[in-house]
Amino acid sequence: MTEPEFIAYQRTFRLMTEHIREPDLFVYFKADVPTLQDRIRERGRESELFIPAEYLQLLNNLYEDFIANHVQCPVLVIDADKAVDKMEFLRRTVNVIADQIKSLELRVSSPGISEWVTLPQTEATLKAIDVERKLESYLAKHPKLITIAGNVGLGKSTLTAIMGRSLKINTLYERPEDNPLLEKFLADKKTHCYELQMHFLAMRAEQRRIAKQGVGSFVKDRSLPEDLLVFCNQFHADGLLTDDELDSLVTQFQTANRRLPSADLIILLQGSPSLAWERIQQRGREMEIEGGWQFNEIKNLNRWYKKYGANVVKLGFHNGPVLEIDVEKLDLTNRIHVGYIFERVLKALKMQDVN
Repeated sequence: MTEPEFIAYQRTFRLMTEHIREPDLFVYFKADVPTLQDRIRERGRESELFIPAEYLQLLNNLYEDFIANHVQCPVLVIDADKAVDKMEFLRRTVNVIADQIKSLELRVSSPGISEWVTLPQTEATLKAIDVERKLESYLAKHPKLITIAGNVGLGKSTLTAIMGRSLKINTLYERPEDNPLLEKFLADKKTHCYELQMHFLAMRAEQRRIAKQGVGSFVKDRSLPEDLLVFCNQFHADGLLTDDELDSLVTQFQTANRRLPSADLIILLQGSPSLAWERIQQRGREMEIEGGWQFNEIKNLNRWYKKYGANVVKLGFHNGPVLEIDVEKLDLTNRIHVGYIFERVLKALKMQDVN
């Protein structure tokens, strides 16, 4: 390649790659020159048989320089020197890459998770038990109200039940199957929308009063403000609430919220509409499936939930921390993952006490 050809190539390369994002993981297979020569002879491609050792060494050096100076994403180095069975090598390699990807996905949305996922399973489980006992002890001495927020189907009731049982604290549920208004609403949303929101306001306000009496710690399935900041806003956009009805709900939610003590912590579950929809189908509540929620509605609600963590504080509905949990990455039924969540809960509550 001549100098002008190389310059033209560089210019084209930059134009093609300047808007391309880095990969999430770079897998670098590394072997010394004698190993490379043995494998070249083994596969017997005629065009490769006469590659000199000096050229292979140069390529190795250039790869090292490339990895060190031009790759910004995480790099997984695979030692390809070892003489092992090919299928065994592939199996091990795939497992190592899979473990690395799982770790990377958790780290992106879950700060501090690397301290958990890099531990041996037994050690991580014991750590989870220790954190659980610490949080249980803290909540026994310092009555707190933790509310769980998130889109339909993402696991609010599951996390509420797990926290109640494992931390020995009181639980408060919405129990949609016991709410006749909800069934009416899902059958005829426009007729019953305003009435249902007023019912939820009264119910959640009473639950918050109960939980903040100082007689123990509580975990509550759904937060009071999300009815207004998520559902009412979307119902208004869908034409299920009039302008006057929305204005009335805003006033009444704000008035009720000002008169109530704030929750100490909101745990906000985030996940894709597809995951929420899949779980709605799996749990099989008849009123949700038969003429109830549609996928497009769950998708629209998800947009409001993306902003809920910021809006609930900015608009004055919550003066404590908001802990966002990505349920695409964390399994609420995995004890180690729950241990990680409990660690973050304990840290957030203690920090609030200091402030």
